[in-house]
Amino acid sequence: MLTPRTFILGFRYPSVTANSGYESEEGYSYLREQKQKPYIKPQTYEKWKKKSFKKDISKRENMDYDERTDTYTCHAGKKLQPIFLKKQTSKSGYESKVIFPLD
Repeated sequence: MLTPRTFILGFRYPSVTANSGYESEEGYSYLREQKQKPYIKPQTYEKWKKKSFKKDISKRENMDYDERTDTYTCHAGKKLQPIFLKKQTSKSGYESKVIFPLD
């Protein structure tokens, strides 16, 4: 990833800017471990800007989220919780957790 560049340059940039092709949980984790601030355009950025997406009340991005209870509140006022969590391992060995649909 960025390690060869650090070796060649002899220093590490405090922040990294990249296009959406580099967006991944693994990439964000790596940069945070290296004490670098990531500036990476989300892959869904263009979709999020559309009026139809912003008005879609079924999208979790358009619901209120309570970090304390890890729940979303839909537009009808119902509290929604994740149904289950699945662990995945990438080809490089990075382990991530994927939250599946809300109940």
